[in-house]
Amino acid sequence: VRSSRSYRPDPRATSRLWPLIDADGDGRLSAVEIRDTADALLALDANDDLMISAAELMPLRDELMAANGQANAGRSGSEHFAALHLKPDGDVNRLEYLLNDMYSPRQDLSPSSFAAMTRLGTQLDANSDDWLDRTELAELLNVEPHLQLTVAFGKTDSSDAPATVRIDQQAAEVEVVAQTSPGRVIISVGGTRIILSAHDLAAGGAGGPAAYGMQSGDRNQLRLLAHDQSDAVFGELDANADARLSEREIKTVRDRLLARDANQDRELADNELPYSMIVAFVRGESAGEQSFYIPASVPPSDARGLAPPKWFAAADLNADGEISRREFVGTADQFSHADLSRDGYIDAAEAGQTSVAP
Repeated sequence: VRSSRSYRPDPRATSRLWPLIDADGDGRLSAVEIRDTADALLALDANDDLMISAAELMPLRDELMAANGQANAGRSGSEHFAALHLKPDGDVNRLEYLLNDMYSPRQDLSPSSFAAMTRLGTQLDANSDDWLDRTELAELLNVEPHLQLTVAFGKTDSSDAPATVRIDQQAAEVEVVAQTSPGRVIISVGGTRIILSAHDLAAGGAGGPAAYGMQSGDRNQLRLLAHDQSDAVFGELDANADARLSEREIKTVRDRLLARDANQDRELADNELPYSMIVAFVRGESAGEQSFYIPASVPPSDARGLAPPKWFAAADLNADGEISRREFVGTADQFSHADLSRDGYIDAAEAGQTSVAP
């Protein structure tokens, strides 16, 4: 439920990239700042691989956390909810209080309050009086789910991944944007981009139960968390959602940002960015580890299942799934011959269809 008073993350406080791009700190990205974004991003490329990784963004986060307490701007303690847990035996009085107090102060909740789920709003308004009273709101605890999914931990018949997420059924208002890895699915509901992910910390290795000194009985404990502490700017620029910015993504940042310019004034206000959320299913987390679990970087795979030749993997120095002219050590003619799409990059499918090898 969204309204004018509902909490929305401020990218000036939650984004590591916004302060970098907003050079004058006025809360808007001007045409000049948007134009210079690619150069500003490349200045972060510490290892010169034309790929911006999470590690290279960490210094920005540290600076942001230290800058006058900005990380807490617009948010204080537990006053704001990124999500509400609805269940059949839930407290209707508490639900009504939270919905009105948090999302619709000084105004009545109505079907139009559910802008992304218009059918739900109409369904709840049983007497069609354009107002949702407590009895009608109570039906929120019993509505059919708009998304059904399966989360599996451990290897399955269809995947060797330690944790997987599968969409089984969705309402018309829910769009599946991409499944970027077995344990990560991106969906869109209205103006909200939601990353669903699964993490198996009980599988061993770094971050597994041994690292936390966990007892064996704790390893199968499951935890579900939902939060909005993700970087909306980074999410908008990360076209393939692999939690990194590739050379191609960096070069196209101007077009991607301007595509969000709703009023066509050649500038970007913070409220023109999409709202982003993370929903994570975690197994084997210790009681003291309360991480936000923003899914880690996963190199993209070719959707057609084509295995690239060996030289492709060796040439793809930054593991972004394609080879730029800079990575290709052969001649310009050889690169042009292999770049079948003429987009300036050689992907795995193109490499498999050519005999050219640098």
